[in-house]
Amino acid sequence: MFLLDISVIAARTLLPIVVVLGVIAAVVSIVGYGIGRILAARDPKLAERVNGWKDAITSWHDHLRLRQVLYAGLIILFFIHTDTYLNEFNRPLQISNVLFSDSENLTATGSKDQKTIELRKALLEGNDQRTHTYFFNLLLGEALAGLLLVVAWHITDGWRWQPMWVSWFVIVFIVYSASLPMVYGVLWVSAKYPIVSLNSPDASLTHDLGTLYLLSKSDTEFVVWDARGKRLLWIPKDEIKWADVKRVGDLFGPAAQK
Repeated sequence: MFLLDISVIAARTLLPIVVVLGVIAAVVSIVGYGIGRILAARDPKLAERVNGWKDAITSWHDHLRLRQVLYAGLIILFFIHTDTYLNEFNRPLQISNVLFSDSENLTATGSKDQKTIELRKALLEGNDQRTHTYFFNLLLGEALAGLLLVVAWHITDGWRWQPMWVSWFVIVFIVYSASLPMVYGVLWVSAKYPIVSLNSPDASLTHDLGTLYLLSKSDTEFVVWDARGKRLLWIPKDEIKWADVKRVGDLFGPAAQK
């Protein structure tokens, strides 16, 4: 599901961008070709000068000093990007104690970071728009880290000890890539489960139970979460007279008490 959702998000995001950039590139190429032909016909010297500038731009890879300057600028962008996204990736992984939290105090958390508290509150309230937007921002950060890595590799191509010059970019990209599936599990995976009513023949097994969320069902058992008692229950199927699914509800926060 992680790979499928990431592919869908990337396709929906990148396809319009690719189309727009493709149209812009086509227009620039056509206009540039037309301007080049006009300059060649009316002012050969100016056309020759423009071609010289174009050749200088396309041959940037042959200028060591320029590549060093570009690498220094890339390092600055790298530190800005890392300073922004390392904390952003870490915040969802600091969220804990969501099942056993006090529904009247949604911001109770061991973290003192205000953004982490707000993100935890959004998760407990079932605010999918907030959590999905946060995940999309992290996915964008992962893409930018990959782009920085590719650019760094091309800039340092042919340099001695090239792996050393790009190692910073590789390490951060690996950290982001390892964190993204875990963050996906926190922010994107739905916490909505069927709410069921169970009835046993003598009613003693299901007596005094709160709202029950059906986590798993097989031919021999029910695995449910008792929201009021805050406990996980395993109930043999042969001890249940009937089971009825009422609706689908959010496992976390106040919704679990309804």
